[in-house]
Amino acid sequence: MRYELHRGFFLAAQCANVSDEVNGQYVIGFYPETTNGKWHKLNVTVGGQQQNNLEIFARKDYYSPRQAMKEIFATVAALLTIAGNVPYVIDILKGRVKPHSYTWFVWTIVSAIVFFGQLAKGAGIGALPTAASEVFTLIIFLLSFKYGFKYITKIDTFFLILALGGIIPWILTRDPTVSVIIAVSID
Repeated sequence: MRYELHRGFFLAAQCANVSDEVNGQYVIGFYPETTNGKWHKLNVTVGGQQQNNLEIFARKDYYSPRQAMKEIFATVAALLTIAGNVPYVIDILKGRVKPHSYTWFVWTIVSAIVFFGQLAKGAGIGALPTAASEVFTLIIFLLSFKYGFKYITKIDTFFLILALGGIIPWILTRDPTVSVIIAVSID
């Protein structure tokens, strides 16, 4: 439906028309069973007593991407994570950088919350980049004991407690969503 403003019409009246139109609409979604990288026809019909009074706006077809694309993107992202972290680990071992143990412990907790939250919500292979990141944050945290910066401030302790506290909503609600939000906010 299209509404045009003409001289003499009030904006409020046209907004009311749009509001009435939108309030009478329904959105129906579906997830295709086939993920084969092809176009598929789509036919949406309405049955029942009111079918003559309804107008259907729907796509005539849809593209079902290959499932392999998810694996490819997850693998590429994980490889980029590895490529980005290896030089940092080398710099730690050569003494060029000194990781802060509290900082890397907080990031290890945060990455773990996000990773296990993704798994709990069914991310599957999509969690691979986060897993790669978690492995490196853990490695860097462990290296920080030998090669790292040792000075601890009150703000470091505050963020550590906040990160640990971020697990509590997950335990209480059995839903990782709030914990992931807290973890991402800390990061």
